[in-house]
Amino acid sequence: MAGLVLVAMRDRVVLGRLQALTDGMGVSLEAVEPPPAPGSDPAGAPGGDPGSTQDADFVAAAVPLAVIVELELPHAVDWVASWRRRWPTTLIAGSVRFPDQELWHGALAAGADLVANRGALVSQLQHVLEARLGGGDGVGDVARLLVRLMERPGDGLIGRLPDAPGGSIAIFRVGDRLHAVRDECPHAGASLADGDLTGTIITCPRHGSQFDVATGARERGPSDFPIRTYRVLTEEGATYVEVPL
Repeated sequence: MAGLVLVAMRDRVVLGRLQALTDGMGVSLEAVEPPPAPGSDPAGAPGGDPGSTQDADFVAAAVPLAVIVELELPHAVDWVASWRRRWPTTLIAGSVRFPDQELWHGALAAGADLVANRGALVSQLQHVLEARLGGGDGVGDVARLLVRLMERPGDGLIGRLPDAPGGSIAIFRVGDRLHAVRDECPHAGASLADGDLTGTIITCPRHGSQFDVATGARERGPSDFPIRTYRVLTEEGATYVEVPL
């Protein structure tokens, strides 16, 4: 087999189409039970840690070629964010039954590479998987984008990548650390670069949603979803943000 695709989904129609697609591509498809909410045990009590024993099916896999999730399942967007942190180069795709702008934007902001309605998902997924498999290793590429940092003291916005693949990225400095996030609030699409930063918490200038730029976690609504984060690194005096392609 050329790779492994994991799918958390209860839509039998889409599951059947995915099975036919992966069979035709020589890729192994493994259906797993959607995991519980990050930070909760199976009984729903607080505690635990995303990616611990509660999602053992996902931990057991090596780096999968793709993970596909039905976004209407409870906590699906939270798990998109968790999987993105664990597998930076894995293709993460979301399926939606009905148009839902906030759910759609929330999944993309959390780290999904592709969101599509159930009718279009398989055809769009086929093109992306074929491109990745064409590289020979089944793993997506990562682009290192050079950031020109602003010369300004203190904490706050220090750089932007408006033309990054997947959408604009904002880079914030907090103390001696740099944090990069997708520059779009999942609630209504406002630029987080224009928000107020207190510690690691950025406040959306439009409706007041708050997010942690270090982890992407949503701290306060009205947004129901986290934001996507990116790795920042410095080499030979230059600063880069790594973005999956």
